[in-house]
Amino acid sequence: MIPIFGHRHVIATDPPAVLSIVGTDIIVYGADLREYLLAELRGVLDLDPGWQPRVETPPIPFWDDLIYQA
Repeated sequence: MIPIFGHRHVIATDPPAVLSIVGTDIIVYGADLREYLLAELRGVLDLDPGWQPRVETPPIPFWDDLIYQA
């Protein structure tokens, strides 16, 4: 687990998913680091307003049992 910014971390998986971890609240913020950065920098990059990052991730050992499923 590598911290990126605040409570967001890259998890050592393939591809490396980005999770938000605050206490026991764990949410997928990006299917990989690229998707996370595109979502965070959407305004700066002037992306299409309809663009949405994909958040489907392959199974993540250990973390799948803890991730909040909305």
